[in-house]
Amino acid sequence: MYTTDEAPSHVVATPAAREHLARLAHARGEVTLLLSDRGAAVLKAGQQPPSGTLHLGRLDDAGRIACVADDSITRTWWRTRAHLDLTDDLQVTYDLSDLSDAEIFEVLASGPLRRY
Repeated sequence: MYTTDEAPSHVVATPAAREHLARLAHARGEVTLLLSDRGAAVLKAGQQPPSGTLHLGRLDDAGRIACVADDSITRTWWRTRAHLDLTDDLQVTYDLSDLSDAEIFEVLASGPLRRY
């Protein structure tokens, strides 16, 4: 049986996006990135994710960079992985890919995504 810690990550980032978010986390202490149908947005310092938001994963070992998704959009987050990227003007963007069949079984075994 899997635990939620063993479930596949639902978020990955390019080195540039990871470095940008790490700099923000270093300056602020922590960063929460919200994915929605309008794109990706860094929440203000101390701002909590909206109620019902799904936790997709953390992007650093220290746990200072969290990624969450707005559950009001019509995406099957439990079946997908978000790939974060960084534009030339330092805007974080994302695209989605499907998890492999083996990863989907791991997700199902680990239970539903945590909600805020």
